[in-house]
Order: sequence, then structure tokens, then C-alpha cells
Amino acid sequence: MLCSEKELDLSEEGAGIWLLDPALPLGMPLEKAIDLKDWILEVNITPNRADCLCVIGLAREISAMSGTPLRYPRESSFSGPPKAAALTSVVIERPDLCPRYAAQLILGVEIKRSPFRIRRRLEALGVRAINNIVDATNYVMLEMGQPLHAFDFELLEEKRIVVRTASPGDPFTTLDGVARTLPAETLMICDGKKPVALAGIMGGLNSEVEPQTKNILLESAYFDPMGIRRTSKRMGLSTEASIRFERGIDPNSALRAANRAAALMVEMGGGSATREAVDVYPGNRTQEIFLRPSRVNQILGTSISSEEILASLKALELTVENLGNASCQVISPTFRVDLQRKSTW
Repeated sequence: MLCSEKELDLSEEGAGIWLLDPALPLGMPLEKAIDLKDWILEVNITPNRADCLCVIGLAREISAMSGTPLRYPRESSFSGPPKAAALTSVVIERPDLCPRYAAQLILGVEIKRSPFRIRRRLEALGVRAINNIVDATNYVMLEMGQPLHAFDFELLEEKRIVVRTASPGDPFTTLDGVARTLPAETLMICDGKKPVALAGIMGGLNSEVEPQTKNILLESAYFDPMGIRRTSKRMGLSTEASIRFERGIDPNSALRAANRAAALMVEMGGGSATREAVDVYPGNRTQEIFLRPSRVNQILGTSISSEEILASLKALELTVENLGNASCQVISPTFRVDLQRKSTW
């Protein structure tokens, strides 16, 4: 029988017959032919563990517990000209609310449906597939924990990005078509003349990626968690992006995530990514914590050896330096926003 994806209850697409790879042998079970057999794990994450709101974060925990090496996605880079800085620029007027903003350009793309494997994984995680560009941003967010946003580059006036706060009462229409009145201190992503996105929460209707879009400006940024939480509460607007930003993401993942998403966009939509993204970032952030294994056992009521404690910390990708005198210095990675200080009791 010839069926559409909707008739097979695999997606909402029902416009036509689903054409499979003609090289597939006749009689092969459908679940094997399209790699349907999979597991979905439902996990409840406590608010302090923002790093576990992605596949890599959960895989890191499993790797530490099981001793199995963690395999990261391959790092993506681009060699073709030009650099993004030759075509666009980024100005951050409020670095206290936006310490990092990276902008990558993907030029000459074709907007179309994503491959089935991408759509299937997104929909299995409760995210509606839209098109190959938007799907790439959502896919990388779920994989790496870094929210991303794609702008139609041609709709950005002066072809640049300015990060600033809105004036109280400014109007703005978000991607969901709702006209909103902006409260004071709302951080906005703007082009040379107008707001184009509610920073860290939702894009604007005036820069949406449409079927005719050819050039993309891809945003990958770090926003102050308190600022995003305040705006989200004031506006009664919560999104997958805001949930992550307000809990705290890894500021050092912005460029890696942008390149990963850009590579997916090129793979699914053609075109080319600029050789080097514009990246406004003052520098790496780390947290040093002094730790006494004896104090750990005192608090937990355990008798874990110092060697086992240090091995566990290293397995979780913390840098540990033994200082002698039964103490050590632990450098917390930037993806662990919950590790900030030694215990005071």
C-alpha cells in the first residue's frame, strides 16, 4: 500500500505519498528501513541542573557513572570566504545582560523540509518540525543545551545586530503573532533601526525565516539568567529557550553550537557558512573551589576515600589540583552553573 507519513502516523505531513530510498530491498520491515526502533527516556531535572537539559548533559552524567567514554559531536569549521565580519557586525550596549553574542552567516540556503531522521527526533522530544533552518536550531538546542535563533539576513536593516534594552511601552510583535508591550529593562535584539527579537525568549515576526529566505544570520548568545527570568515572568511568556537561559547555560558553548547548527543547515539546505563568525566575548569564565575530602564525608556521613572523590570529580569533567594537606582546588567547568562555592557548614 502507498501511504503518506501522516497515514503511517509518523508525522503531520499528508500532502503526498512518502517516497523511500529505491535501493531498499523489497519486504524489509518499515521500522528497519527508516530506523524507527529507538528508546525515549523521560527524565525529571531539578532546577539547579541546567546542564542536564540536553542530550550531552545527560550523556556526561551516564559516562561518569558507567565509566564509558563520552563521544561529543564532531567540531565543525568552515574554510570558504568571507568572514562574517566582512558582511555584518555586533554591538552589545548592555554587556551586563548579554556577556556574549556570536553571529554566523549561512548564505544561499534553500528552505525546505528537514530529512525524516531530524524531524522524527524533534517530534519524539515534543518539538514541532518547521523547516530545515529552524529545525537545525532546535536540534542543536536539544543536543547541546544552547538555544539558537535564525534571522532572515535580508530583513535586517543595515545588516547588523545591536543588543540593547527597550524603552518602557515599546510595541513588539513576536513570532507567535502576538503584539506585545515591552516592560522596562527588556533586553532586545535589534538590527540597525528596529527590534527583531525578544532576547533569549522569542524572535520577531519582522525577521522570520520564510520559504523565500536565502541568507541566514544565526544567533548564538549568552544572556544573564536573572534578566531573562525577570522578562519572562513580566510578560507571561515561557519558551524552550527561556527555560534554559534563565537557569544558566554554558557561555563557552556559543561558538561550538553556532558552528554545529551552521553545518547542519548547509547539509540540509545547501549554501555555505562564513569562514569565521562574529563573536563578541570578553573571555572565559571559570569558578575555583577549594575542597576538603574530609569535609565531604563529614557532610554526607560517608567514608569515601580521597582518591575516589577526586576520580569522580574528574569523570564529571572538573579540573582537580591536589594541594596537599588533605585539600584540593577544583575548577568548575562553565557548564556547571550550580557549582559555585565550598560548603559553609
